[in-house]
Amino acid sequence: MVPNVLSHPLFRAVIVGLLYYSGAWIGVHQTITPDGIAVLWPPNAVLLTAFLTSPRKQWPLYALAALTAECLADIPAFPLWAALSFGTVNILETVIATLMIQQLAGKQFRFDSLKSALVFFISAP
Repeated sequence: MVPNVLSHPLFRAVIVGLLYYSGAWIGVHQTITPDGIAVLWPPNAVLLTAFLTSPRKQWPLYALAALTAECLADIPAFPLWAALSFGTVNILETVIATLMIQQLAGKQFRFDSLKSALVFFISAP
């Protein structure tokens, strides 16, 4: 039997990294203020979704993909130490948000569950 490539954690990590990079690039290059603050930061939504829909043992893989994407998107505008710092903070924020949402919605978070969806839409932003 051929395994489903789309559900493989490495494939998902590549997708998370690409989507995170796209969101980070938009945040850094399109919404940044003269003070260097991104007004909009969409990539955390990508990572939050990956965390909420995956087992915790896969989170480090997605976090590494996000950190790599963050650095690649930030390097033109910020030094490496800043990009690593931003990435680390964004990952920690996402982990905290995921744990809070799971606490409120239950460990078996599912986007097709009314309770999970309500908790997500109320607390995620």
